[in-house]
Amino acid sequence: MRLPRLPRPSVSSLVITALASISLTAAQAGEIDSLGERSRDKLKALNAAIIAHPRSPQAYVDRAEFYCLAMMDEEAAKDFDHALALDPKYSETYDRRGMQHMRQEEYKLAIADLLKAGSLAPPEKKGQAYRNAGRAQLKLHAYADAVKTLTQAINWELPHAKHLSVRERAQAYFGLGKYKECIADVDSLEVNHRLRDDDSLCIRAEARMKLGQYNPAIDDLSRAIKCAKTRHTNFEKTLFSDSTSRYLKLRAECYKKTGQTALAERDMKRSNAAAVDAIKFAPFR
Repeated sequence: MRLPRLPRPSVSSLVITALASISLTAAQAGEIDSLGERSRDKLKALNAAIIAHPRSPQAYVDRAEFYCLAMMDEEAAKDFDHALALDPKYSETYDRRGMQHMRQEEYKLAIADLLKAGSLAPPEKKGQAYRNAGRAQLKLHAYADAVKTLTQAINWELPHAKHLSVRERAQAYFGLGKYKECIADVDSLEVNHRLRDDDSLCIRAEARMKLGQYNPAIDDLSRAIKCAKTRHTNFEKTLFSDSTSRYLKLRAECYKKTGQTALAERDMKRSNAAAVDAIKFAPFR
């Protein structure tokens, strides 16, 4: 049976709704005030955009993201809901809300939203949405699901970003115990032996260790240690990550397996020293 068509709200009623959604309690206004003058100006601009475009889901998504950064979760949730009420098929709403769930470590909710975003997004944005959904599945150790999702991501990724999904899928294969597939994914990232991603090198090294390939694993870990010292991903990871300690410990295990006791002992000492440094700088991480 065909449902009767409901009357569309007038522009004036939409503006009234938008204005109502802009009003803040004194406590909420205080939270915004604590963020500083630039944040108050930003909120004014976001409110003005909603008044000017009351039927725009993006306007509500933009303000929802502001509320997320301000840790005003209830207000953010209301704006995401309003955006979906305006357009239930607007992929950006699911994508941004999914990433907020990720930040809050609500991985099941994140997966649902990000998969929905991937299904609705334009081609150039599908890869990123599926990649993030796969990352959430990795957090839940849902490795088989992650392989499927990340394979979708790889099929849609733009060329400059494909390596990100390949690396995540390698991790999923490792979690499944499919070490050969894990190694093959990292191998595909090698271009004339110039792979400089220490995370990927470590994933492959661990897979090789599981297969008893200790000497190739040592080579990967040596490269990972070198890359970790020169990485420029961000200041925090460069100075305060404890990954170097882990790489040294893994390489020590490989040296021990190959009978290189002195090298194993040296790496363990260096690993312990790096771990102490990581704890020392923990408040900054």
